Amino acid sequence: MQIWYDFIKIWHNFKHGIINLIKWFPIIWMDRNWDYQYFYKIMQKKLKGMENLHRFHGHHIGDIDTANTMKTCITLIEQLMEDNYNNICFNNYYDKWGRPYYIDENHKFGMREKKILNKEDKIQKQKEFKICLNKENELKLKDKEQLFKIITDNIDSWWD
Repeated sequence: MQIWYDFIKIWHNFKHGIINLIKWFPIIWMDRNWDYQYFYKIMQKKLKGMENLHRFHGHHIGDIDTANTMKTCITLIEQLMEDNYNNICFNNYYDKWGRPYYIDENHKFGMREKKILNKEDKIQKQKEFKICLNKENELKLKDKEQLFKIITDNIDSWWD
């Protein structure tokens, strides 16, 4: 009887190992060591699988809460990967000062903005630009800190 149980266990582990190889192959194939985006993709893939397990196949009290916490992490990772903080912070700035665009005069590249009328406008524009950059950095840092705080606070309880 023990031999039969050992065979079933080996087969079960082999089958799930193959399934994991198939599921993870696209992520691992595209993984590169030079960019944090790939780290986020790996985390996102792992958390999506764990969230699915806890949401639909969980066996403990609070499994839906656990899945919701993981979903929050997935959402934060998606926001960090999309890196849309610039658009969030600079929309009003661009409405006021215009979007910069590149020009090619005599084979030189530069940026020419619209709506700068005088020196005071230029100084004000620079101040507002710095404020937008700081806000962009703050939002991104806030999302990173929130993501890793949630993981730090909960990872030891993420098992089923």
